Amino acid sequence: FLAIRSGHSDWVAPLIFAIVGIHFFALAMVFAQPVLHLAAALLTVVAVVALLLPRDIAAPSFWCGLLGAPVFLSIGLWCLMAGRDALAVS
Repeated sequence: FLAIRSGHSDWVAPLIFAIVGIHFFALAMVFAQPVLHLAAALLTVVAVVALLLPRDIAAPSFWCGLLGAPVFLSIGLWCLMAGRDALAVS
C-alpha cells in the first residue's frame, strides 16, 4: 500500500516476495525443516535482485516470477525426494 501511494508500484511484487522469503525463516523453525532456511535465503535474495535488475528489459514482477519459480520448484522437489518414503504405500 505504501509503495503504491509513494509512486513505487513496481516495488510491490519484490516486497511481497521478500516477505514470503523472510517468513520461511520462521516456518523452518516451527516445522524443524532446515531446508526452509535455504528457501528463505534464496527467495529473499531473488526479491532484492528483482529490484536491482533493469526495468527497461522487464518489470520487477517478471524477475520475481522468473527467478523465484526455480527456487520453489527445486525446494519442492528436494522435499518430495526426502519424504518419498513417507508417501510409499505398503
